[in-house]
Amino acid sequence: LAQIDAEILRFRTYAEGHVAALEEQRRAISARLETVVYPVLSLPNEITSRIFLECLPHYGRVCPSPHSPPLLLTQICRHWRNIALSMGELW
Repeated sequence: LAQIDAEILRFRTYAEGHVAALEEQRRAISARLETVVYPVLSLPNEITSRIFLECLPHYGRVCPSPHSPPLLLTQICRHWRNIALSMGELW
């Protein structure tokens, strides 16, 4: 029984070490992502709105689907969601 307890402790220590390493990698990646500048977000809202309109089919009505515009556009980021929701023409 003592041998099994020792092996469990060894595996637990090993797993905790890997979890700590993965958490550190995650923190490092998150820190790098926070410094990334996304040029598309610097476009004026009017241009982004025009692009959104061009995403719509040029015929008929849009069938509501989370995988097609306009709903898809609201799932990209908060900025795009706000723009899309403010555009009556999309809906």
